[in-house]
Amino acid sequence: MGTVLASDISGSSLTIAFQNSEQDAAMRKFLVSSTSRGDAISTVTTALSTANHPDESNLKANQITAQAVGPSRWLVSVRYIRLRIGGLPSGADTTLCNMRVSSEAVQVYCTPIKFEDGLPFGGDGKTFVNPGKPAGSSAEEGDKPKPWVYNRPVVNIQVPFSSNINPVAARIGNVAKTNAGVITLGGVQFQAEEVRYDGAEIRSVVPSGSGIGGIRYFGTESYTAAYGGWAKQILEWEDDAWIAKNVRMYDTA
Repeated sequence: MGTVLASDISGSSLTIAFQNSEQDAAMRKFLVSSTSRGDAISTVTTALSTANHPDESNLKANQITAQAVGPSRWLVSVRYIRLRIGGLPSGADTTLCNMRVSSEAVQVYCTPIKFEDGLPFGGDGKTFVNPGKPAGSSAEEGDKPKPWVYNRPVVNIQVPFSSNINPVAARIGNVAKTNAGVITLGGVQFQAEEVRYDGAEIRSVVPSGSGIGGIRYFGTESYTAAYGGWAKQILEWEDDAWIAKNVRMYDTA
């Protein structure tokens, strides 16, 4: 491992964009004594206590380059940027993420007197927006209540990761399953069975040079959260009448 001879030398900078915070950027330059380019980069990444810029915590280290400036001397530049999603997470507990609030159409039957499991529900499941028979008529098994579309609010969440361990083997069994307990994503707490794991986009890189280590895996994991949980509404014929019931859509993991 090499040695950092000087930090934040000439050429280091910090830029704050007043009109658009996504244009914030910074550059830190280090003079390093090392035997190779890869070891020079590894020396600087080891010396950095976090991936955050010391003067602006919302800027994340995004790119590191090394340039030879003499015998066993390297100028290592660390570029910091702020993106909608990106940068290197500083560890497993990072809350860096990208969120988008939208809606998902779901078929329901009940009159929205109240909400259960995140879905409209009324009259113990026996009050319908479009009943099969006019009010006062006898119910018939062959004449079901008609569904209507409810736009369920959801939160789409993407969390970046960077790891020496391939996450596929550990996470593939969780796809299309929900959280078994309370979970926090992006600083927001969700209750059990409210967050569905949608999968991940993964890239792997074999860094060149000595001192960097083996294969590095990085990308983003995607989740979708629905307050009240993931349920669907079905009809069942019981005691000579139709009744709506909310049933769980996904297993937990």
